[in-house]
Amino acid sequence: MKTPYQVQIGDRVRITRYFAGIAAGSIGTVLRIFVTSHYCDVRFDGFQEAQIVDMWDLEVIPPVSSSRRP
Repeated sequence: MKTPYQVQIGDRVRITRYFAGIAAGSIGTVLRIFVTSHYCDVRFDGFQEAQIVDMWDLEVIPPVSSSRRP
């Protein structure tokens, strides 16, 4: 079961549903987490203002490995 508390500040995330003019699948960065709730501020790529988003609606994008094979 997915829990919203897997999100950390600085994580790259994808929103899973349309919200406030932001299309499902849009990617952004977590800027702030509101510890007394399950909401966080996310600045989505292409938007200047951060949006308060329910963490249940986010998926963390795993970092891309930069290792190269010889």
